[in-house]
Amino acid sequence: TKEESNIKREIISISESNSDVIITTIEGLVKDKKLYNIVSNEEVKNYKKDSLSNYKKYLNEVTYTFNNEKLVSINK
Repeated sequence: TKEESNIKREIISISESNSDVIITTIEGLVKDKKLYNIVSNEEVKNYKKDSLSNYKKYLNEVTYTFNNEKLVSINK
């Protein structure tokens, strides 16, 4: 089930290692039509509602590791 969230994610890579699937994303918080870094809560200036990869250096990169279709770790 998909739930509404203010967190915006963009997948930047998908890879496999042994039996793990590793998905790396860029993530930010969209609040009041502004984009924020989730950890520092700093606003990303000049956000134009376009691709998050344009703001990669200001946002959080998160790696999700799945094994047998189950989430086994999240690394920031």
